[in-house]
Amino acid sequence: MSPHIDDVVAPLALGELPEPEAERARSHLARCPRCAGELAATVELLGGLSLAPGPIAPSPEVRARLLDELGRGGRLHRFADRVAELLGVAGDKARAALDRLDQPGAWSPLPRVAGVELCLPPDKAPRLKGCAVAFLRLAPGGLFPTHDHLGGERVLVLQGGYLDLASGLAYHPGEVHASDEGTSHAFRALGGPPCVVLAVVEGHIRVGEVVI
Repeated sequence: MSPHIDDVVAPLALGELPEPEAERARSHLARCPRCAGELAATVELLGGLSLAPGPIAPSPEVRARLLDELGRGGRLHRFADRVAELLGVAGDKARAALDRLDQPGAWSPLPRVAGVELCLPPDKAPRLKGCAVAFLRLAPGGLFPTHDHLGGERVLVLQGGYLDLASGLAYHPGEVHASDEGTSHAFRALGGPPCVVLAVVEGHIRVGEVVI
């Protein structure tokens, strides 16, 4: 039996899960970052669908209530401690960086890497000067091509997930993927919502002949 609640995430997001089953689901979400990430992604997807006609879109009231339950101050704030650690900043700055990911115009194409968007954090520790540090976003099924690590890399998944094509392992919200200097890999975003990660490389990466 799966330890997760994938089978009830959609009904919960739509406000259709009866009590006390919904209460049990919320209790599980409080201690499971992976399922909390899946619910957040589902809410975001349904929010996008609300722009289109049809019966599957949740009402504004349901969406607002779910977002309040998820974050109580921010959709991705549950990752603030990990983001603060990786960036070497205070918690309030980490939360501000996470909130910025949902702002219009925050994302731009990653130069010379097709299909990948980036959002630079507004603050980072002085020790990270000269390092490659960015939030990255890939559409479902999108590929980040093979690249060499010119320094140790840590990647924190914030939304969606990806498959590491070197190891065959999948990474989901709340999980950190660490790679050593001198290693290489590529990864592909999983199906579902866009994959959003925070990547911190203590140095740079090389994609083909291009150093980023």
